[in-house]
Amino acid sequence: NDCSSVNDVINLHSRESIVMTSTDLSFCWNQIAKLVSRDRIERTAFSSKQKHAQLEPLLDDTISLIQSFGPWNLAATCHKLAKIGKLCRWRIRNDVWKVLESEIIRSAKRFDSIGTANVAWALATAKRSSPA
Repeated sequence: NDCSSVNDVINLHSRESIVMTSTDLSFCWNQIAKLVSRDRIERTAFSSKQKHAQLEPLLDDTISLIQSFGPWNLAATCHKLAKIGKLCRWRIRNDVWKVLESEIIRSAKRFDSIGTANVAWALATAKRSSPA
C-alpha cells in the first residue's frame, strides 16, 4: 500500500482502473476514508466541489461493478462512502445511492451482523431511508 494521500489513491485508480476488481475498488474507498478521517489536511483538501469531482471516476467504476462486490465489500464500501461524504461534506449523487440501495436489498440475506450494522450506519449517515 503506497497510497499515503487521497491523490495517491485517485492516481492509482486512474492508472489501474481497467484491471481493478470489486475488492480493489472497495480498498480504494477504505483507504480514502482512513486518510480523510486521520488527517485534517487531507480532509480539508477534499472538502471542495472541485476535489469531489476527482472522485467521480472511482465512483462510476464502483457503481458499474457493484453487483460483483459481494456482501462484505458492499457493506464496507457503503460505510466508507457515507463516512467520506460526512467528513468532506461530499453529497454523493442520488442515483449512486439508488444503485447501492438496490444492491443492498438484493444482498440483504447474506450480510452478517457487522455488514448489517455498516449498511444501517451508512444509510443513516447519508440521510437515506431504509431501502427495504
